[in-house]
Amino acid sequence: MQTLLEPDMSQAEISRYLQSELKRSIDAEVGTLIRSDDLPWCIFAIPRLVLSCVDFLGALYCGEFRIRFGHQKVFTDKTKALKFLADMFGPFDSNYATYGELLWLMYRHGTVHLHQPRESLVNQRREITWALYKGDREKCGLKLDPIPELPQLQTSIDATHLVPADRGDNYWVQPISVDCLYRDLLSSVDKFDQAIKANTELEATFRETANLIILPQTTTLEWWTT
Repeated sequence: MQTLLEPDMSQAEISRYLQSELKRSIDAEVGTLIRSDDLPWCIFAIPRLVLSCVDFLGALYCGEFRIRFGHQKVFTDKTKALKFLADMFGPFDSNYATYGELLWLMYRHGTVHLHQPRESLVNQRREITWALYKGDREKCGLKLDPIPELPQLQTSIDATHLVPADRGDNYWVQPISVDCLYRDLLSSVDKFDQAIKANTELEATFRETANLIILPQTTTLEWWTT
């Protein structure tokens, strides 16, 4: 059974948690889907799981929280997640810093709250939609569904993970490699572990945030009543 965050974790315990517990959980959840024959039918789950984990890691990386509804501690927010993407994913692919917010809006909000990626985003008469694929980081041939009312659009691109591709007529697509998301998440955990070992402030932020996360949550629910 997976070990959860514990009170007053030492640097060694933090490292063991990240390397032995969190990475094993990521492999069991995301890696199993990547290797599955059912991948086309469960592909939305990969950005959902990866970006939810980024939410969690961003909280441990940045610390602090806000109060909602007068009593509820909220540790996660987009700013922390984007900082983690830029700082811990960015060394492996600088496009996380450049296009991280687009990734977050397109692939995190939709998959978590509406099951599928956000259908499209529009700005200044330009529209962008999503395209998940299994393959390489760069120059991966990707076929796109034609749009009957826009027959002039390209139906294939050489996809680069995260980088918007122009299909023509102000219609864009942001391709995301699920293989890259998975590998980069694992690499980011290693990077975070190394950063904590080299920076006592990061270690303290992780420990203090973990201590707050595991505190009992105040609620108004009365489950003992009928």
